[in-house]
Amino acid sequence: MGLFNNNIKINEENPFEYDKLWRKSEIESLTNLFGLVDNQMVLAINSPWGTGKTTFLRIWESFLKSNDELKSKYEVIYFNAWENDDCLDPLVSIMGEMKESIEKVNKTNWDNIKEKGKKLVKKLTPVVIKVATAGLVSPNDVHLDDKVKDSIIDVSGNLFDVDEYVEQKEIRKEFEKELKEYQEKLGKTVIFFIDELDRCRPTFAIETLERIKHLFNLENFIFVLGIDKESLSNSIKVIYGYGTDINGYLARFIDMEYVLNENARKDYVNYLLKKYISEQMNSSIYNNLSYIVPKIVDLFRMSLRDSEKFIITLYLISKTNGNTYTASEIYLVSFLLALNKFYKSLYFKIKNKTINLTQLIKELDEKINIEKWFDENEIGFIVKGRLMRIMCDVDMYNEMLNKSREFENMNIEKQTNKVNTYKLCLNECSNLNSMSIRLDAQNELKEVVKLVDIYSRFERT
Repeated sequence: MGLFNNNIKINEENPFEYDKLWRKSEIESLTNLFGLVDNQMVLAINSPWGTGKTTFLRIWESFLKSNDELKSKYEVIYFNAWENDDCLDPLVSIMGEMKESIEKVNKTNWDNIKEKGKKLVKKLTPVVIKVATAGLVSPNDVHLDDKVKDSIIDVSGNLFDVDEYVEQKEIRKEFEKELKEYQEKLGKTVIFFIDELDRCRPTFAIETLERIKHLFNLENFIFVLGIDKESLSNSIKVIYGYGTDINGYLARFIDMEYVLNENARKDYVNYLLKKYISEQMNSSIYNNLSYIVPKIVDLFRMSLRDSEKFIITLYLISKTNGNTYTASEIYLVSFLLALNKFYKSLYFKIKNKTINLTQLIKELDEKINIEKWFDENEIGFIVKGRLMRIMCDVDMYNEMLNKSREFENMNIEKQTNKVNTYKLCLNECSNLNSMSIRLDAQNELKEVVKLVDIYSRFERT
């Protein structure tokens, strides 16, 4: 398997075999929810991009299909909205995904649904704008095309074409009748997974929600949406305006929302380290990365996808440089790589020597509580000392050196940890009062930022 192979690996006979995030209990609990809501709802699985929603839905889909008891109760259909958002209308794509299931029940039923669906697609506007949004959108909004503008309800609440409305309503009833007939003959509840809705173009995402709400709001139809609510909110704002009540709007379409559990992040990071690094590098490099990476991932609150990119980049850096890094060098590169990714302006201040370590800690502490991290674990002590060196922060070095001596002279047992902390930092600096040491440190800074700059430009999509 290639380094950048994005294929999701799922064993259809044992869906949870490659489940590295321990999703089984979540999936089983959510499946039990179906019966509790009488098999009719729209459920949103809400989690930021890069946190494993697609894998979660794929495992869930496979679980429903592989379990004999569940197979007899549920007909499962999966639809990747993002891969189909070049389609004129999401109804066409949704029907296309249902074709096989409907045809195996009754070919005539499929022909009828297809015929009614075609008529609806012709009648429906790209974005159906309701009275509730009349105050948020006007026909003069430049981002709306002519067809959408023509569909907006005027101030008096009258449709521009009443006959068109009545005809469309009748076709909807016929379409829903055919769907009910299909489901009753099928004898199962239809579970429809719609993934990556938040990545679609805004009009397609909103149209999909509209179609589900107005055409599939039927008994024994359950829709499970994979969304990043924040991204989807931006799509809604593009269509309906930035003053839109997002939660109120989504509540019209989504009955329940579930946020994915991220407690297994550490296990997943360890899995990635073994997957990409353990067999490729010497044990020393692997051990050092296994020690630093989980702490950096946690410090910078990386998503699962960001964690994977981060680990692959560290693999490339170490591999192309002969696996010769010391532990402290690996720690420094890891920290700067993450800093460049998430707080680029602070990284550039280090690179351009326009900030000292005291200032860096102050600015970064407002974002990720770095001061506590530096002072509460061995890696933090080492990274802090290494930063002190490449930033040539002589003032902090001398302050720490003096405090270390004071504590040693006091010979108080409770100060031992503090002395050891200072020593770990100071050992990374040698003697910053020496001009030659500072010159070496400046050269090290150049080499490190060159390395980080090169590899931070690689982005895995």
